[in-house]
Amino acid sequence: MGEWYKYWPKTLTHDQKSSLSRILTRMPPVGAVSAIQAAVRASKVRELDDPFAYFCGVCWNQIKAAA
Repeated sequence: MGEWYKYWPKTLTHDQKSSLSRILTRMPPVGAVSAIQAAVRASKVRELDDPFAYFCGVCWNQIKAAA
């Protein structure tokens, strides 16, 4: 979670933290960091208020592809 705050300083909700924990049990931390970076970049380009949903989508796509 420290990496999340490094790239996006907004506090995560309890549900978001729970989702992040589930994601991290299914993918390597380096993949999650890449997804965080992609989500933050996309949020700036697309002017999203909260990149967390985009981050989750990137992660679940990577998890599904690895299965």
